[in-house]
Amino acid sequence: MKLYNFKNTILLQSVMISIVVFTLIAGVCGGFCPAAVAATAGPAVLASAPVPPNGTGGSRATSAAAMGVSSGHDLDMLWARAGKDFDLSKYDAVLLLESARVTVLYGEDGRTTRTTVHRVAWIGTEIGIDTHADLRIPWNSANSTFSVIKLRTWREGRWWPDETAVSPTAVVETLPFEVALADDYSTMRETMLLHDGVELPCIMETEYTIEETVEGPGGADGFFVLACREPAVLVEYIVETSGGLPFAFHSGNGAPAPVESSNPQSPGAAGNGGMKTYRWSVEKSGGLGYPQSADPSSYAPCACWSTWRDWNAPGDLFAKRFDEAAVLERALADTLASRLSGEPTDASKARKISAFVGKSTRPVHYDSRFHLFSPRASARVYETAYGDALDRAVLAAAMFRSAGLSARPVFRSTELGSVEPDIPGFSRFGEVFVCVSGDRFDALYDPLESALLDRQGMNFGRTLWRPGTGEAPQLRPDPAAAGAGSRFELLLTLERGEGDTWKGTGFYRVDGLFSPFVAMSGLGGEARAHIGALAGSALGGATVTDHSVEVFDCARVDVGFGFSLEKPEQDDAGRTKFAAGDPEGGIFARLPGDVRLSHEKRTSSAVLPGKMTQHIRLRLNTGGMKIIHRPETRKVENEAGSFSLDVVFKDGWLTIDRTLTLRGGVVAPAAWPALRALLLEERDTANRTALLK
Repeated sequence: MKLYNFKNTILLQSVMISIVVFTLIAGVCGGFCPAAVAATAGPAVLASAPVPPNGTGGSRATSAAAMGVSSGHDLDMLWARAGKDFDLSKYDAVLLLESARVTVLYGEDGRTTRTTVHRVAWIGTEIGIDTHADLRIPWNSANSTFSVIKLRTWREGRWWPDETAVSPTAVVETLPFEVALADDYSTMRETMLLHDGVELPCIMETEYTIEETVEGPGGADGFFVLACREPAVLVEYIVETSGGLPFAFHSGNGAPAPVESSNPQSPGAAGNGGMKTYRWSVEKSGGLGYPQSADPSSYAPCACWSTWRDWNAPGDLFAKRFDEAAVLERALADTLASRLSGEPTDASKARKISAFVGKSTRPVHYDSRFHLFSPRASARVYETAYGDALDRAVLAAAMFRSAGLSARPVFRSTELGSVEPDIPGFSRFGEVFVCVSGDRFDALYDPLESALLDRQGMNFGRTLWRPGTGEAPQLRPDPAAAGAGSRFELLLTLERGEGDTWKGTGFYRVDGLFSPFVAMSGLGGEARAHIGALAGSALGGATVTDHSVEVFDCARVDVGFGFSLEKPEQDDAGRTKFAAGDPEGGIFARLPGDVRLSHEKRTSSAVLPGKMTQHIRLRLNTGGMKIIHRPETRKVENEAGSFSLDVVFKDGWLTIDRTLTLRGGVVAPAAWPALRALLLEERDTANRTALLK
């Protein structure tokens, strides 16, 4: 049987929509497009920017002749508006048009989905060229066709290389690098679209269509962020589907409601109530800003829709195909049993299986939603020794189940907050994970990393959906628990021992987002290793001598420990330095990658996973040593949260007590200086260091 036999198999429309939103449109929706993330490091100021033909100036690249109408859009009008709406000298590129149109046609034997992407971009810098001139478009040749409608450049009063024809050398079909050595995924293609005639400044137009044919019944769903990384004159998202089908939609984060229209005589929709069209549009979009946020859909205007009747319809279908594939053959089951024969707990078995999958299969980092409903059988994944997220999840789940553990596929929302309960489908979720649980053990398996993660920490503030269980997606934790936030507390007491050695005790309490439950589970010294890494990161050179676990569950961990510190650091003046630094797994480890303290300003929102409090106390017995330097008590409170530093010296004990609280959620660009100020206070060496002599 061929890998991509789609007979009686249904691929979600969300696969195609996810392609459009996540990978097809380079530079469309910030945070969803790897090409957009890598393309630029910020806006550049132009020495001389072209001026649109609106009476304010002229440019050879744009004003010598009319560009005309393209697929119903007056390009000259859009270009004129670009000059009025934006100061072009401030940007690498400005989008005149960003459009995605999805047409879903149902017939007796299946469904055809046609996705058309149309972009017109003014390019003003080399960074703009890097972002928009050469595009890499992924698609699946097993069930789809790819066609280029327009690929041209406007400069010097004409279209290059031709107004209507597409240069055959500008369209290059390639095999994605990630699947080059993974034959079972060889139907994947990446078509390179290369713009000719590029010269700064210019206007580039790109329009292409991917048509997917799927056999069998089924629903469809999609999601689109109505804001681009670049400023845009017009952003539109259009969905066309048979009017006789159920259609639920939602506009989020201030997005407008769609304009609805119908055409009972539309071809391909006879007997289904004709075609209905839903058009979302946003004009004069300021863009997502810089740096690129990890979760733009948490705050940017967006639209989602679905034709599934309820969550069980797509969920049951996916779970059925997943379970059919997640079955071990006898020989592999026997091999696994022999490997697990010496493991006494469910936690140790899960760790062994995770490591075994990681060593026996190579991860393929390619979007598995291209074959969401056709996972490979676990035996085939093991035989080929490679797999993408879905196929590795199938193999791991089969092994977990064979070992007597519970293992269910789970999807996690790509953005923080709740997923609309009336819009069922996969388009709001990322790659599949596996919930694995057993006796006093509960973890989340990441198939690409082949690692066990803490469900509490990884899922905090996001919506989880376990297809096939009959459950609707649920926000984790629930709003009441999320409002209480997460706490990280580390209390260290240190006094002089014999010679140059110092000894101390510590107390470690964490919950919610900071939970280390999975990392500390097991009989192989995992708990001690975690505490040792924690103490060593907070006090350089600290070595844990013993520990005692008081509370240990998914929701909270309390641990007491002893440690020693040999020959604390001394400076050139012979002063001994004591500083409680950034502990491993603390607040800075939970911040998204786009939160960088080097940025004095940012034009994009930052998205924090929830309310977080970090409390670190260093209580130091000076032992008669003179205090040369100690921090000054201070407190900062602003719209992003608070930072407090209390410093007390009494009865020979110096106590440095600092607490950082971040309110979390979406931090608007105007509030970034406030958030940055708090983080800088926590990071300030002067606020955490004591010098004794």
